[in-house]
Amino acid sequence: MIELPDTISKLKKLESLLLVFNYLERLPDTIGALASLHMLLIGNNRIRSLPRRFGQLRNLDWGLRHMSSSVIDGNPIERPPMDVCKQGVEAIANYFASETTNANTSPKSTRRRR
Repeated sequence: MIELPDTISKLKKLESLLLVFNYLERLPDTIGALASLHMLLIGNNRIRSLPRRFGQLRNLDWGLRHMSSSVIDGNPIERPPMDVCKQGVEAIANYFASETTNANTSPKSTRRRR
């Protein structure tokens, strides 16, 4: 499998999703709507970036207590950095929140008029 459909969000009562050893390059942003999701194993795929809404998975037990190579290892994740990902969902949510805050407060470039 190389991609999850955006319609995954329709599975409102989904509690476990095992996606290890696939060819996933991304997770759809709609995955954040899976409020009942407790377990997500995405190790050994091709995921470079987690979706911004990933931090909405507040019931996901992805903390240090259950950290294993199946959870996220084996992916070339760049955003958020792997050390943030391994801290769990709250750290991921904070990373994206600070990224948004920094984007909103950074000075906008101005063009000189001639």
